[in-house]
Amino acid sequence: MLDEAVIRLLGWQSFLGARSLGGLRAASIQHREETHAYLVSSLCEIVSDKRQPPLKELLALAKCASRGDVNAINAVASRLEGKDPSVHRAALSALRCLADRGNATALRAIDAHLVSDDLGARSAALAALGLMARRGDRSIISKVVRRLSDNDLVVRMKAAQVLRQVAEKGDPLLIDELLPGLWGADDGAREATEIAFHQAAGRSDANTALKLKTALLNEPACVSETAARRAILRALVHVGSEGEARAIAAEAVTSALASSVARRVAVEALGELADFDDERARRALRHLLFEDGDPTVRRAVVVALERLQTAPGQPRPLSGGSASSSPPSSAAGRTDGRGGAGDLEIVESLEGALRDRDAGVRVAAVLGLGRAIGAEHRNGIAEKVAARFEDTDQSVRTATVDAAGRLIQKGNLGMVAEALRMLRKGHKDVEFALDRLPDNLRWLRTSRWLPEGRGRRQSLSRRRRLGDTSEEEERLRPGGGAAKDLMRLPSPGGRLPA
Repeated sequence: MLDEAVIRLLGWQSFLGARSLGGLRAASIQHREETHAYLVSSLCEIVSDKRQPPLKELLALAKCASRGDVNAINAVASRLEGKDPSVHRAALSALRCLADRGNATALRAIDAHLVSDDLGARSAALAALGLMARRGDRSIISKVVRRLSDNDLVVRMKAAQVLRQVAEKGDPLLIDELLPGLWGADDGAREATEIAFHQAAGRSDANTALKLKTALLNEPACVSETAARRAILRALVHVGSEGEARAIAAEAVTSALASSVARRVAVEALGELADFDDERARRALRHLLFEDGDPTVRRAVVVALERLQTAPGQPRPLSGGSASSSPPSSAAGRTDGRGGAGDLEIVESLEGALRDRDAGVRVAAVLGLGRAIGAEHRNGIAEKVAARFEDTDQSVRTATVDAAGRLIQKGNLGMVAEALRMLRKGHKDVEFALDRLPDNLRWLRTSRWLPEGRGRRQSLSRRRRLGDTSEEEERLRPGGGAAKDLMRLPSPGGRLPA
Protein backbone atom coordinates (compact mmCIF):
# COMPACT_ATOMS: atom_id res chain seq x y z
CA MET A 1 0.00 0.00 0.00
CA LEU A 2 1.25 3.42 -0.91
CA ASP A 3 0.92 5.69 2.08
CA GLU A 4 2.26 9.14 2.93
CA ALA A 5 5.55 7.78 4.25
CA VAL A 6 6.22 5.74 1.10
CA ILE A 7 5.55 8.77 -1.12
CA ARG A 8 7.90 10.90 0.96
CA LEU A 9 10.53 8.18 0.79
CA LEU A 10 10.35 7.71 -2.96
CA GLY A 11 10.09 11.39 -3.79
CA TRP A 12 7.88 12.76 -6.56
CA GLN A 13 10.33 12.35 -9.46
CA SER A 14 11.08 8.69 -8.59
CA PHE A 15 7.41 8.00 -8.12
CA LEU A 16 6.61 9.62 -11.47
CA GLY A 17 9.24 7.47 -13.14
CA ALA A 18 7.84 4.33 -11.60
CA ARG A 19 4.19 4.99 -12.35
CA SER A 20 2.45 6.16 -15.50
CA LEU A 21 0.20 9.22 -15.27
CA GLY A 22 -2.80 7.02 -15.93
CA GLY A 23 -1.88 4.81 -12.97
CA LEU A 24 -1.17 7.82 -10.79
CA ARG A 25 -4.82 8.74 -10.53
CA ALA A 26 -5.80 5.14 -9.84
CA ALA A 27 -3.17 4.83 -7.09
CA SER A 28 -4.29 8.00 -5.37
CA ILE A 29 -7.97 7.04 -5.45
CA GLN A 30 -7.36 3.53 -4.13
CA HIS A 31 -5.75 4.76 -0.91
CA ARG A 32 -6.65 6.90 1.99
CA GLU A 33 -8.05 10.39 1.52
CA GLU A 34 -4.99 11.66 3.33
CA THR A 35 -2.72 10.14 0.71
CA HIS A 36 -4.75 11.72 -2.08
CA ALA A 37 -4.77 15.10 -0.38
CA TYR A 38 -1.03 14.93 0.18
CA LEU A 39 -0.46 13.97 -3.45
CA VAL A 40 -2.50 16.95 -4.70
CA SER A 41 -0.72 19.26 -2.25
CA SER A 42 2.67 18.02 -3.45
CA LEU A 43 1.70 18.55 -7.06
CA CYS A 44 0.58 22.10 -6.27
CA GLU A 45 3.97 22.85 -4.72
CA ILE A 46 5.82 21.44 -7.71
CA VAL A 47 3.59 23.33 -10.18
CA SER A 48 4.16 26.59 -8.28
CA ASP A 49 7.93 26.13 -8.43
CA LYS A 50 9.14 28.44 -11.25
CA ARG A 51 12.55 26.77 -11.64
CA GLN A 52 11.45 24.23 -14.27
CA PRO A 53 8.54 23.74 -16.68
CA PRO A 54 6.09 21.38 -14.94
CA LEU A 55 4.32 20.02 -18.01
CA LYS A 56 3.72 16.49 -16.68
CA GLU A 57 2.88 17.81 -13.25
CA LEU A 58 0.24 20.14 -14.67
CA LEU A 59 -1.35 17.23 -16.48
CA ALA A 60 -1.21 15.09 -13.33
CA LEU A 61 -2.73 17.85 -11.18
CA ALA A 62 -5.59 18.28 -13.66
CA LYS A 63 -6.35 14.56 -13.30
CA CYS A 64 -5.92 14.24 -9.55
CA ALA A 65 -7.38 17.44 -8.09
CA SER A 66 -11.09 17.83 -7.56
CA ARG A 67 -12.98 20.22 -9.81
CA GLY A 68 -13.12 23.63 -8.13
CA ASP A 69 -10.08 23.00 -5.86
CA VAL A 70 -8.97 26.53 -4.92
CA ASN A 71 -5.32 25.64 -4.22
CA ALA A 72 -5.00 23.71 -7.46
CA ILE A 73 -6.60 26.53 -9.48
CA ASN A 74 -4.28 29.14 -7.94
CA ALA A 75 -1.23 26.94 -8.56
CA VAL A 76 -2.15 26.36 -12.20
CA ALA A 77 -2.98 30.05 -12.78
CA SER A 78 0.46 31.01 -11.45
CA ARG A 79 2.00 29.20 -14.43
CA LEU A 80 0.49 31.71 -16.84
CA GLU A 81 3.58 33.77 -16.02
CA GLY A 82 6.72 33.23 -18.04
CA LYS A 83 7.58 33.08 -21.71
CA ASP A 84 7.22 29.35 -22.40
CA PRO A 85 4.14 28.87 -24.62
CA SER A 86 4.09 25.13 -23.95
CA VAL A 87 3.63 25.80 -20.22
CA HIS A 88 0.89 28.33 -21.02
CA ARG A 89 -0.94 25.75 -23.10
CA ALA A 90 -0.63 23.11 -20.38
CA ALA A 91 -1.88 25.55 -17.75
CA LEU A 92 -4.89 26.55 -19.87
CA SER A 93 -5.75 22.89 -20.44
CA ALA A 94 -5.49 22.21 -16.70
CA LEU A 95 -7.71 25.19 -15.87
CA ARG A 96 -10.45 23.89 -18.14
CA CYS A 97 -10.36 20.60 -16.21
CA LEU A 98 -10.33 22.22 -12.77
CA ALA A 99 -12.86 25.05 -13.08
CA ASP A 100 -16.19 25.78 -14.74
CA ARG A 101 -16.94 28.95 -16.70
CA GLY A 102 -17.52 31.84 -14.36
CA ASN A 103 -15.55 30.30 -11.47
CA ALA A 104 -14.70 33.29 -9.26
CA THR A 105 -11.46 31.78 -7.93
CA ALA A 106 -10.15 31.08 -11.41
CA LEU A 107 -11.13 34.53 -12.71
CA ARG A 108 -9.44 36.28 -9.76
CA ALA A 109 -6.27 34.27 -10.30
CA ILE A 110 -6.27 35.06 -14.02
CA ASP A 111 -7.06 38.73 -13.47
CA ALA A 112 -3.76 39.30 -11.66
CA HIS A 113 -1.83 38.39 -14.82
CA LEU A 114 -3.65 40.82 -17.13
CA VAL A 115 -1.41 43.67 -15.96
CA SER A 116 1.80 41.64 -15.80
CA ASP A 117 4.98 43.15 -17.20
CA ASP A 118 5.45 39.97 -19.23
CA LEU A 119 3.59 40.09 -22.56
CA GLY A 120 3.39 36.30 -22.66
CA ALA A 121 1.58 36.29 -19.33
CA ARG A 122 -0.87 38.96 -20.51
CA SER A 123 -1.61 37.05 -23.68
CA ALA A 124 -2.05 33.78 -21.80
CA ALA A 125 -4.32 35.46 -19.25
CA LEU A 126 -6.53 36.79 -22.05
CA ALA A 127 -6.73 33.31 -23.56
CA ALA A 128 -7.70 31.94 -20.13
CA LEU A 129 -10.46 34.54 -19.81
CA GLY A 130 -11.83 33.41 -23.14
CA LEU A 131 -12.07 29.89 -21.75
CA MET A 132 -13.28 30.66 -18.23
CA ALA A 133 -15.48 33.79 -18.43
CA ARG A 134 -19.22 33.59 -18.97
CA ARG A 135 -20.44 35.22 -22.18
CA GLY A 136 -21.83 38.68 -21.51
CA ASP A 137 -19.96 39.30 -18.22
CA ARG A 138 -19.62 43.11 -18.24
CA SER A 139 -16.62 43.29 -15.91
CA ILE A 140 -14.66 40.79 -18.00
CA ILE A 141 -15.61 42.52 -21.26
CA SER A 142 -14.36 45.86 -19.96
CA LYS A 143 -11.04 44.33 -18.89
CA VAL A 144 -10.56 42.78 -22.32
CA VAL A 145 -11.45 46.05 -24.09
CA ARG A 146 -8.72 47.82 -22.12
CA ARG A 147 -6.18 45.34 -23.49
CA LEU A 148 -7.00 46.56 -27.04
CA SER A 149 -4.72 49.50 -26.29
CA ASP A 150 -1.88 47.32 -24.96
CA ASN A 151 1.59 48.35 -26.12
CA ASP A 152 2.21 44.90 -27.65
CA LEU A 153 0.67 43.82 -30.95
CA VAL A 154 0.26 40.16 -29.91
CA VAL A 155 -1.71 41.13 -26.81
CA ARG A 156 -3.93 43.54 -28.79
CA MET A 157 -4.79 40.89 -31.38
CA LYS A 158 -5.45 38.32 -28.64
CA ALA A 159 -7.82 40.77 -26.91
CA ALA A 160 -9.75 41.28 -30.17
CA GLN A 161 -10.04 37.52 -30.57
CA VAL A 162 -11.17 36.93 -26.98
CA LEU A 163 -13.90 39.59 -27.23
CA ARG A 164 -15.67 37.35 -29.72
CA GLN A 165 -15.73 34.59 -27.07
CA VAL A 166 -16.95 36.66 -24.10
CA ALA A 167 -19.34 39.19 -25.72
CA GLU A 168 -22.67 38.83 -27.48
CA LYS A 169 -22.97 39.87 -31.13
CA GLY A 170 -24.46 43.34 -31.40
CA ASP A 171 -23.98 44.18 -27.69
CA PRO A 172 -24.78 47.94 -27.64
CA LEU A 173 -22.73 48.57 -24.48
CA LEU A 174 -19.68 46.94 -26.03
CA ILE A 175 -20.09 48.94 -29.24
CA ASP A 176 -20.25 52.15 -27.21
CA GLU A 177 -16.99 51.15 -25.52
CA LEU A 178 -15.33 50.42 -28.86
CA LEU A 179 -16.42 53.50 -30.84
CA PRO A 180 -13.96 56.00 -29.26
CA GLY A 181 -11.10 53.65 -30.14
CA LEU A 182 -11.93 53.94 -33.86
CA TRP A 183 -10.86 57.59 -33.90
CA GLY A 184 -8.25 57.37 -31.15
CA ALA A 185 -4.75 58.73 -31.59
CA ASP A 186 -2.97 55.36 -31.26
CA ASP A 187 -2.72 53.59 -34.63
CA GLY A 188 -2.08 50.16 -33.09
CA ALA A 189 -5.04 50.41 -30.72
CA ARG A 190 -7.24 51.66 -33.57
CA GLU A 191 -6.40 48.63 -35.71
CA ALA A 192 -7.27 46.17 -32.92
CA THR A 193 -10.42 48.12 -32.04
CA GLU A 194 -11.55 48.06 -35.67
CA ILE A 195 -11.18 44.27 -35.78
CA ALA A 196 -13.14 43.94 -32.55
CA PHE A 197 -15.82 46.34 -33.81
CA HIS A 198 -16.40 44.38 -37.02
CA GLN A 199 -16.79 41.22 -34.92
CA ALA A 200 -19.20 42.82 -32.45
CA ALA A 201 -21.37 45.13 -34.58
CA GLY A 202 -24.40 43.90 -36.49
CA ARG A 203 -24.71 44.24 -40.24
CA SER A 204 -27.77 46.49 -40.22
CA ASP A 205 -27.42 48.55 -37.05
CA ALA A 206 -29.11 51.92 -37.60
CA ASN A 207 -28.21 53.26 -34.13
CA THR A 208 -24.52 52.54 -34.61
CA ALA A 209 -24.62 54.00 -38.13
CA LEU A 210 -26.08 57.20 -36.71
CA LYS A 211 -23.33 57.44 -34.09
CA LEU A 212 -20.66 56.91 -36.73
CA LYS A 213 -22.24 59.52 -38.97
CA THR A 214 -22.23 62.04 -36.12
CA ALA A 215 -18.57 61.37 -35.40
CA LEU A 216 -17.61 61.60 -39.07
CA LEU A 217 -19.43 64.85 -39.85
CA ASN A 218 -18.69 66.66 -36.60
CA GLU A 219 -14.99 66.14 -37.35
CA PRO A 220 -13.18 66.43 -34.05
CA ALA A 221 -9.46 66.94 -34.45
CA CYS A 222 -8.63 63.22 -34.26
CA VAL A 223 -11.28 62.21 -36.84
CA SER A 224 -9.73 64.56 -39.38
CA GLU A 225 -6.72 62.24 -39.52
CA THR A 226 -6.66 59.98 -42.55
CA ALA A 227 -6.37 56.67 -40.67
CA ALA A 228 -9.23 57.54 -38.31
CA ARG A 229 -11.56 58.54 -41.17
CA ARG A 230 -10.71 55.35 -43.02
CA ALA A 231 -11.64 53.31 -39.95
CA ILE A 232 -14.98 55.11 -39.59
CA LEU A 233 -15.79 54.77 -43.29
CA ARG A 234 -15.08 51.04 -43.21
CA ALA A 235 -17.22 50.73 -40.09
CA LEU A 236 -20.09 52.51 -41.90
CA VAL A 237 -19.85 50.00 -44.75
CA HIS A 238 -20.02 47.17 -42.21
CA VAL A 239 -23.09 48.38 -40.30
CA GLY A 240 -24.90 49.82 -43.35
CA SER A 241 -25.79 46.55 -45.01
CA GLU A 242 -29.45 47.26 -45.64
CA GLY A 243 -32.54 49.15 -44.61
CA GLU A 244 -32.40 52.36 -42.58
CA ALA A 245 -28.77 51.78 -41.62
CA ARG A 246 -27.78 51.69 -45.30
CA ALA A 247 -29.48 55.03 -46.02
CA ILE A 248 -27.85 56.68 -42.99
CA ALA A 249 -24.41 55.35 -43.91
CA ALA A 250 -24.73 56.38 -47.58
CA GLU A 251 -25.74 59.91 -46.60
CA ALA A 252 -22.79 60.20 -44.22
CA VAL A 253 -20.29 58.94 -46.80
CA THR A 254 -21.68 61.23 -49.52
CA SER A 255 -21.21 64.23 -47.22
CA ALA A 256 -17.69 63.04 -46.40
CA LEU A 257 -16.68 63.35 -50.08
CA ALA A 258 -16.42 67.11 -49.58
CA SER A 259 -13.26 66.53 -47.53
CA SER A 260 -10.07 65.57 -49.32
CA VAL A 261 -8.98 63.40 -46.37
CA ALA A 262 -9.36 59.69 -47.14
CA ARG A 263 -11.49 60.55 -50.19
CA ARG A 264 -10.61 57.38 -52.08
CA VAL A 265 -11.88 55.22 -49.20
CA ALA A 266 -15.03 57.35 -49.07
CA VAL A 267 -15.62 56.78 -52.79
CA GLU A 268 -15.16 53.02 -52.36
CA ALA A 269 -17.54 53.06 -49.41
CA LEU A 270 -20.15 54.96 -51.41
CA GLY A 271 -19.94 52.38 -54.17
CA GLU A 272 -20.82 49.76 -51.56
CA LEU A 273 -23.59 51.73 -49.85
CA ALA A 274 -25.40 53.92 -52.38
CA ASP A 275 -28.63 52.72 -54.00
CA PHE A 276 -29.15 52.97 -57.75
CA ASP A 277 -31.72 55.72 -57.31
CA ASP A 278 -29.47 57.86 -55.08
CA GLU A 279 -29.13 60.91 -57.34
CA ARG A 280 -27.07 62.85 -54.81
CA ALA A 281 -24.44 60.14 -54.64
CA ARG A 282 -24.32 59.86 -58.42
CA ARG A 283 -23.85 63.59 -58.91
CA ALA A 284 -21.09 63.67 -56.31
CA LEU A 285 -19.25 60.79 -58.01
CA ARG A 286 -19.55 62.33 -61.50
CA HIS A 287 -18.18 65.62 -60.18
CA LEU A 288 -15.14 63.88 -58.69
CA LEU A 289 -14.54 61.90 -61.87
CA PHE A 290 -13.85 65.05 -63.87
CA GLU A 291 -12.63 67.43 -61.16
CA ASP A 292 -10.52 65.50 -58.65
CA GLY A 293 -6.78 65.73 -59.22
CA ASP A 294 -5.91 62.38 -57.66
CA PRO A 295 -5.93 59.55 -60.24
CA THR A 296 -6.48 56.91 -57.53
CA VAL A 297 -9.70 58.70 -56.56
CA ARG A 298 -10.85 58.87 -60.19
CA ARG A 299 -10.20 55.15 -60.63
CA ALA A 300 -12.26 54.43 -57.52
CA VAL A 301 -15.05 56.65 -58.89
CA VAL A 302 -15.22 54.63 -62.13
CA VAL A 303 -15.56 51.40 -60.14
CA ALA A 304 -18.17 52.97 -57.84
CA LEU A 305 -20.25 54.21 -60.77
CA GLU A 306 -20.21 50.74 -62.27
CA ARG A 307 -21.32 49.30 -58.91
CA LEU A 308 -24.28 51.66 -58.79
CA GLN A 309 -25.81 49.90 -61.78
CA THR A 310 -26.38 46.73 -59.78
CA ALA A 311 -27.08 48.38 -56.42
CA PRO A 312 -30.52 48.03 -54.79
CA GLY A 313 -33.09 50.62 -55.81
CA GLN A 314 -35.88 51.28 -58.25
CA PRO A 315 -35.43 49.39 -61.55
CA ARG A 316 -35.18 51.57 -64.65
CA PRO A 317 -36.09 50.84 -68.27
CA LEU A 318 -33.38 50.13 -70.78
CA SER A 319 -32.13 53.26 -72.54
CA GLY A 320 -31.75 53.16 -76.31
CA GLY A 321 -29.81 55.15 -78.85
CA SER A 322 -31.14 56.45 -82.13
CA ALA A 323 -34.17 55.02 -83.88
CA SER A 324 -31.97 53.10 -86.29
CA SER A 325 -30.08 51.45 -83.46
CA SER A 326 -32.78 50.89 -80.88
CA PRO A 327 -33.09 47.43 -79.33
CA PRO A 328 -35.91 45.10 -80.25
CA SER A 329 -39.36 46.01 -79.00
CA SER A 330 -39.38 43.01 -76.70
CA ALA A 331 -36.53 44.58 -74.74
CA ALA A 332 -37.47 48.23 -75.08
CA GLY A 333 -39.80 48.22 -72.13
CA ARG A 334 -37.90 45.68 -70.06
CA THR A 335 -36.68 46.58 -66.60
CA ASP A 336 -33.80 44.99 -64.76
CA GLY A 337 -34.69 43.75 -61.31
CA ARG A 338 -31.28 44.75 -59.96
CA GLY A 339 -31.79 48.36 -61.05
CA GLY A 340 -29.49 50.42 -63.23
CA ALA A 341 -30.23 48.88 -66.62
CA GLY A 342 -28.97 51.20 -69.34
CA ASP A 343 -28.52 54.22 -67.12
CA LEU A 344 -27.37 56.98 -69.48
CA GLU A 345 -25.66 59.06 -66.84
CA ILE A 346 -23.36 56.23 -65.80
CA VAL A 347 -22.55 55.19 -69.36
CA GLU A 348 -21.88 58.81 -70.34
CA SER A 349 -19.56 59.19 -67.35
CA LEU A 350 -17.62 56.08 -68.32
CA GLU A 351 -17.36 57.35 -71.90
CA GLY A 352 -15.96 60.64 -70.63
CA ALA A 353 -13.39 58.80 -68.52
CA LEU A 354 -11.99 57.17 -71.68
CA ARG A 355 -10.21 60.49 -72.34
CA ASP A 356 -8.68 60.73 -68.86
CA ARG A 357 -4.97 61.55 -68.76
CA ASP A 358 -4.29 58.64 -66.38
CA ALA A 359 -3.95 55.22 -67.99
CA GLY A 360 -5.38 53.46 -64.92
CA VAL A 361 -8.57 55.49 -65.17
CA ARG A 362 -8.87 54.70 -68.88
CA VAL A 363 -8.42 50.98 -68.16
CA ALA A 364 -11.15 51.06 -65.51
CA ALA A 365 -13.46 53.06 -67.80
CA VAL A 366 -13.12 50.83 -70.86
CA LEU A 367 -13.60 47.68 -68.74
CA GLY A 368 -16.61 49.31 -67.11
CA LEU A 369 -18.18 50.04 -70.51
CA GLY A 370 -17.76 46.41 -71.48
CA ARG A 371 -19.60 45.30 -68.35
CA ALA A 372 -22.08 48.19 -68.07
CA ILE A 373 -25.74 47.24 -68.29
CA GLY A 374 -27.26 48.64 -71.48
CA ALA A 375 -23.99 50.02 -72.87
CA GLU A 376 -24.45 47.93 -76.03
CA HIS A 377 -27.52 50.05 -76.87
CA ARG A 378 -25.65 53.34 -76.65
CA ASN A 379 -25.27 55.05 -80.03
CA GLY A 380 -21.60 55.49 -80.96
CA ILE A 381 -20.29 53.30 -78.15
CA ALA A 382 -18.41 51.05 -80.59
CA GLU A 383 -16.39 53.90 -82.07
CA LYS A 384 -15.40 55.24 -78.67
CA VAL A 385 -14.29 51.84 -77.39
CA ALA A 386 -12.49 50.97 -80.64
CA ALA A 387 -10.49 54.21 -80.45
CA ARG A 388 -8.75 52.77 -77.38
CA PHE A 389 -7.19 50.07 -79.58
CA GLU A 390 -4.75 52.80 -80.60
CA ASP A 391 -4.09 54.03 -77.06
CA THR A 392 -0.48 54.75 -76.18
CA ASP A 393 -0.68 52.49 -73.11
CA GLN A 394 -0.52 48.72 -73.56
CA SER A 395 -2.71 48.00 -70.53
CA VAL A 396 -5.47 50.16 -72.03
CA ARG A 397 -5.24 48.31 -75.34
CA THR A 398 -5.45 44.97 -73.54
CA ALA A 399 -8.50 46.13 -71.58
CA THR A 400 -10.11 47.31 -74.82
CA VAL A 401 -9.89 43.78 -76.25
CA ASP A 402 -11.88 42.51 -73.26
CA ALA A 403 -14.45 45.31 -73.47
CA ALA A 404 -14.89 44.90 -77.22
CA GLY A 405 -15.35 41.16 -76.80
CA ARG A 406 -18.09 41.74 -74.22
CA LEU A 407 -19.93 44.18 -76.49
CA ILE A 408 -19.63 41.76 -79.41
CA GLN A 409 -20.95 38.96 -77.22
CA LYS A 410 -23.97 41.15 -76.37
CA GLY A 411 -24.66 41.48 -80.11
CA ASN A 412 -23.43 45.01 -80.89
CA LEU A 413 -23.01 45.02 -84.71
CA GLY A 414 -21.14 48.32 -84.65
CA MET A 415 -18.48 46.79 -82.40
CA VAL A 416 -18.10 43.88 -84.83
CA ALA A 417 -17.57 46.32 -87.71
CA GLU A 418 -15.08 48.39 -85.71
CA ALA A 419 -13.19 45.27 -84.66
CA LEU A 420 -12.90 44.12 -88.27
CA ARG A 421 -11.66 47.56 -89.26
CA MET A 422 -9.00 47.49 -86.54
CA LEU A 423 -7.99 43.99 -87.58
CA ARG A 424 -7.37 45.23 -91.14
CA LYS A 425 -5.25 48.04 -89.68
CA GLY A 426 -2.94 45.47 -88.13
CA HIS A 427 -4.26 45.17 -84.55
CA LYS A 428 -3.93 41.40 -84.24
CA ASP A 429 -5.18 41.29 -80.63
CA VAL A 430 -8.67 42.11 -81.90
CA GLU A 431 -9.01 38.47 -82.93
CA PHE A 432 -9.49 37.58 -79.26
CA ALA A 433 -12.48 39.92 -79.12
CA LEU A 434 -13.94 38.38 -82.28
CA ASP A 435 -13.77 34.96 -80.64
CA ARG A 436 -16.90 36.06 -78.75
CA LEU A 437 -19.03 36.42 -81.89
CA PRO A 438 -22.60 35.23 -81.29
CA ASP A 439 -23.84 32.18 -83.16
CA ASN A 440 -25.58 34.14 -85.95
CA LEU A 441 -22.28 35.84 -86.83
CA ARG A 442 -20.04 32.79 -86.68
CA TRP A 443 -19.85 32.78 -90.49
CA LEU A 444 -17.49 35.75 -90.24
CA ARG A 445 -14.77 33.35 -89.05
CA THR A 446 -14.65 32.07 -92.66
CA SER A 447 -14.88 35.44 -94.40
CA ARG A 448 -12.09 37.24 -96.19
CA TRP A 449 -11.75 39.65 -93.26
CA LEU A 450 -10.31 37.07 -90.83
CA PRO A 451 -7.08 35.06 -91.07
CA GLU A 452 -8.86 31.71 -90.58
CA GLY A 453 -10.88 32.40 -93.73
CA ARG A 454 -7.93 32.17 -96.14
CA GLY A 455 -7.92 28.42 -96.61
CA ARG A 456 -11.70 28.37 -96.84
CA ARG A 457 -11.61 31.12 -99.49
CA GLN A 458 -9.21 29.11 -101.69
CA SER A 459 -11.37 26.02 -101.34
CA LEU A 460 -14.46 28.04 -102.20
CA SER A 461 -12.82 29.46 -105.32
CA ARG A 462 -12.00 26.00 -106.59
CA ARG A 463 -15.45 24.65 -105.86
CA ARG A 464 -17.11 27.67 -107.51
CA ARG A 465 -15.35 26.83 -110.74
CA LEU A 466 -16.79 23.33 -110.45
CA GLY A 467 -20.27 24.71 -109.65
CA ASP A 468 -20.26 22.99 -106.26
CA THR A 469 -21.10 25.89 -103.88
CA SER A 470 -23.88 26.43 -101.38
CA GLU A 471 -26.02 29.55 -100.94
CA GLU A 472 -24.22 30.44 -97.70
CA GLU A 473 -20.81 30.12 -99.35
CA GLU A 474 -21.91 32.44 -102.17
CA ARG A 475 -22.78 35.03 -99.55
CA LEU A 476 -19.14 34.98 -98.45
CA ARG A 477 -17.89 35.74 -101.97
CA PRO A 478 -15.44 38.73 -102.01
CA GLY A 479 -16.88 41.79 -103.71
CA GLY A 480 -20.49 41.09 -102.96
CA GLY A 481 -20.60 39.05 -99.75
CA ALA A 482 -22.23 39.73 -96.42
CA ALA A 483 -18.90 40.75 -94.88
CA LYS A 484 -18.73 43.85 -97.12
CA ASP A 485 -22.36 44.65 -96.27
CA LEU A 486 -21.43 44.54 -92.61
CA MET A 487 -18.73 47.15 -93.15
CA ARG A 488 -21.36 49.50 -94.63
CA LEU A 489 -23.50 49.57 -91.52
CA PRO A 490 -25.01 53.07 -91.20
CA SER A 491 -25.02 53.00 -87.39
CA PRO A 492 -22.03 51.55 -85.46
CA GLY A 493 -24.23 51.50 -82.37
CA GLY A 494 -26.67 49.05 -83.91
CA ARG A 495 -27.76 45.79 -82.36
CA LEU A 496 -28.47 42.43 -83.93
CA PRO A 497 -32.14 41.59 -84.49
CA ALA A 498 -33.59 39.03 -82.13
